[in-house]
Amino acid sequence: MLPWVLPCPGDFSPPFNVQYLILILHPPHPKCLVVSIKSCHNLRASVAIGQICSSSLTNQIACGNGECIYVGFVCDSFSDCSDGSDESEASCSNGVSACDSQPCLNGGQCSSNRRTAERLAYYTCTCSEPYIGLWCEINTIQTTVRPTAQVTVMPATTVTPTVPVTTAQRRTTIPLTVSPCDSMDCQNGASCSMVSTGPQCTCAAGFTGQFCEVNTDDCLNNNCLNSAICIDGVNSFICACATGFFGPTCAFEVNECASNPCRGSSTCEDLIGQFRCICAPGLTGATCEDEVDDCASEPCQNGGLCRDLLDGYRCDCIEGFTGLNCMIDGNQCDSNPCMNGATCLDLVKAYQCICPLNVIGTTCENDRINECDSQPCQNGGSCENLVNEYACICPPDWFGTNCDSDGDQCASQPCTNGGTCTDGFREYACECPPGFTGTRCEVDTNECASSPCHEAATCVDMANGYMCACPTGYTGLDCSLEIDECSSDPCMVGATCVDGVGRFSCSCPPGFSGDICEIDVDDAAAIPAAFSPSVRTRLMVLSASVLLVSQDFSAWTKLMNVPAILV
Repeated sequence: MLPWVLPCPGDFSPPFNVQYLILILHPPHPKCLVVSIKSCHNLRASVAIGQICSSSLTNQIACGNGECIYVGFVCDSFSDCSDGSDESEASCSNGVSACDSQPCLNGGQCSSNRRTAERLAYYTCTCSEPYIGLWCEINTIQTTVRPTAQVTVMPATTVTPTVPVTTAQRRTTIPLTVSPCDSMDCQNGASCSMVSTGPQCTCAAGFTGQFCEVNTDDCLNNNCLNSAICIDGVNSFICACATGFFGPTCAFEVNECASNPCRGSSTCEDLIGQFRCICAPGLTGATCEDEVDDCASEPCQNGGLCRDLLDGYRCDCIEGFTGLNCMIDGNQCDSNPCMNGATCLDLVKAYQCICPLNVIGTTCENDRINECDSQPCQNGGSCENLVNEYACICPPDWFGTNCDSDGDQCASQPCTNGGTCTDGFREYACECPPGFTGTRCEVDTNECASSPCHEAATCVDMANGYMCACPTGYTGLDCSLEIDECSSDPCMVGATCVDGVGRFSCSCPPGFSGDICEIDVDDAAAIPAAFSPSVRTRLMVLSASVLLVSQDFSAWTKLMNVPAILV
């Protein structure tokens, strides 16, 4: 029976933690579960009590007898499986076997199977003759049950014995169930049912008879066509088609040309169970797989080579013959066989070369005179005789018609740094520019080697020259000239300049002092003593009528309101 759920809505818009009451109408004890919407949805799509489990169901588990129940009903103190396997100790406890309760009677052998994720723990009884039944409880000698009968549990015809069948270790009483159909030997998958006249076998498709023991002959109507052989099956038949036909009833003819068996552009003719190829020109064989050898008749003459083609041949003629079969004597001189300017004379199947002077041979290929006899090649060169001439093969470093030239030794430009190369006999000479020396002018001359610089100046070597770094007070190419520091008239107010080495001094007239006599002693006394020595010395008398005051002094006169001093 399917679960009855309240209120299980069709959608899942509420939160998943909302609780719902599920009422399972399962006699004799209804079950109420409180689950979330998600669990409620899964349970609605779950199993129905008593049905067989399948891959399309969810939250299912099989009882020991194969019935299917909701997995939440296992071990809940209420038996939902008709065989009680959902509440058995073997299903609810570890280490307990389904055979521990010794369910098999009359010496039957018990085989147990532990609980798995798909099925609860269960057992099977292997009975000893003459007992049969789920627990080997039926004696076939004392009852009317046929030996080959299969006991079927049918609640509608359950018979409970006056003495219940129990075992010492079972907690509940197991009723013995016997059906009138037990006496029916329904065969070939037939089912037994009770009708007004008693038990009756309902045959599966393809069988008939009281016990469904007869296989219906499905070949009686002779549905196979085209001389096919009909083979009877169970509620079906198979047609063994004759060659060239196919289909369930052999109604269709096989097209043997469908696989294109004929080669090339040949035509395939479909026949019954076979085909025939009408070969294209040049082909032969059952499938036109062979090419006709058109050279078999040796059509090419006068030594011509025959090459087989598709539906034809080609003759490759030797020189002097042309035509389809090389029968025509052509111009034997077309290939220009005569050499060295000889004249070719065409003959029948031949030619003749008329050689010029000094040339001999069939094709005038040989020189009558050996030009190498005079040994024209020099310096180890080898001579090769040619027609009316010769050629010298020279050794390395020798050139020319007769290997008599050693070549241009300056061709590789061996002289460096602008040196001039002069070619010689198997050698060269370099004329170096000033400042360079060596065989190839590769050495730079050190012009400082002679110590040309005076006054302890530093000499710097340069290409074709040198440079002197003069000390203070000296100048000139070799620092030999002393600099006249008085040449710029550095002394002021007509003072006398005295030249020194790298320096000068001024001999000031009375009333002036300073390095260049720039200070008027009288005016300096008028300058406030508050000025620093550096400011005081910035007063420079340039002439008798001009006084230049530095920026510092000018700024002070503005700030202190001191009048400018005029000289």
